[in-house]
Amino acid sequence: MELTTSSCNYILDTVEKIDKLQKQVNVLEENQCRTCEKSLLAYQNNTIPVSFTLCSGNLLTAHIGTSSETTTFFRIEEIRCKRYVTLRLLENDDELEGTNYTLIFDLECACAIQCVDAIQVLPCNLT
Repeated sequence: MELTTSSCNYILDTVEKIDKLQKQVNVLEENQCRTCEKSLLAYQNNTIPVSFTLCSGNLLTAHIGTSSETTTFFRIEEIRCKRYVTLRLLENDDELEGTNYTLIFDLECACAIQCVDAIQVLPCNLT
């Protein structure tokens, strides 16, 4: 009997769970009123940074803007067609921080996903 995993994609399942968790979090910003309703819904961290290993064995790496600086850490922003994910690049200067740069990644190219400790990333400024 042959074992088939065609209906199962653990990496996609994990990405979807992370995306859902991140979207449920309201970030506490400085000077934000803390009301009774918000006190249980607001958290300090809103991002689970991830890195992906490609099927070639290399880490997914992206250039931050037009600089030569690269990153291997990302924030999951959106999932499309249960296959493509928009990833926000995270800069690693002593600690991970959000950038205003994104890329679209085909999860079919992912062989492994690694998560690190949650951080706070402010919303992307697209204006």
